[in-house]
Amino acid sequence: RGDFYLLFSNLFSNAVKFSPPKSTVTLSWILERDYLLLALGNTLPENTSARELLVKWERFRKMKELPEKNLGIYLVEKALQRVGGKMEINFDSQGEVVFQVFLPLEKDIS
Repeated sequence: RGDFYLLFSNLFSNAVKFSPPKSTVTLSWILERDYLLLALGNTLPENTSARELLVKWERFRKMKELPEKNLGIYLVEKALQRVGGKMEINFDSQGEVVFQVFLPLEKDIS
């Protein structure tokens, strides 16, 4: 399975798994001239702050070895590195988080 599958299966499954019951997970995309922007939004769990999520993401971005926990975050970062993509994490005041993934169109992301 390719990096695209790895990237989005991990992001989507985490969004579903960690969203509160009966909340909504949204997915949208925009095709630009030189990149594809995919946005995945969901509600943060009650016991997770925006700051905590950002700290965790930054820690896994810099890891060189496979972690024992939170493997999905690590796999997403490594897939992004291989395809030359990047991700931004944005929050709103109601506890919603949106993961914006930018994927270059000239790379093979199959």
